[in-house]
Amino acid sequence: MFDAFDEYEQGFAANLNHYYSGLNALAMVTIITELAAAASNAWTERFGEEDAPIKLRDYTRQRARLTGAVDFSIRAEAQRLAKAGNKDVWLDVSYADFSCLTGRTTVVQDYRDVLKNLDPFSADSVRRQLEIYEGLGILTKPVTASLPLFPAPPPAKAAARGLRSFSSPAIVSTISAAPSRDSHGTWRPPPRTQFARKFKR
Repeated sequence: MFDAFDEYEQGFAANLNHYYSGLNALAMVTIITELAAAASNAWTERFGEEDAPIKLRDYTRQRARLTGAVDFSIRAEAQRLAKAGNKDVWLDVSYADFSCLTGRTTVVQDYRDVLKNLDPFSADSVRRQLEIYEGLGILTKPVTASLPLFPAPPPAKAAARGLRSFSSPAIVSTISAAPSRDSHGTWRPPPRTQFARKFKR
């Protein structure tokens, strides 16, 4: 997970116009910091009593820096498309995802607006992203408010997915492999088998 964040952050630093990389980096550092706060003992075990608070402070600062940079990058791309008379629904999805990651009060309206222009398959992809956060027990307020907007998956598909929520004392799992973006830029969850003990890799 830490390596994945480094790769996304370095990719964004190399090209600040590539907001996909920045959004991925922000998503990963958000997961890191939120889970560190939820399971401080695991975080301390991972880094040691002396280094753990320093590491958390550093990641928290990186999260704040990325928030501003990604916001600017997304807005710049929106302005570029507007001047060219073009529109990209996946840019709008990315902005809604950004609203979720940063807890903006507009998050529900942002997702509601993009859902008008998404086909069922694409909407399912966006919903699965929110379900990852729900399963990890983070970003509770924006996720809980936004998920009801999305059509529920067919029963068979929902059962096959096998996502589960982690209770507060048992958030001992996290994503050990890097998430990926599909051709549209949507964050795709790793298989359930790639959930592993938190902060161990």
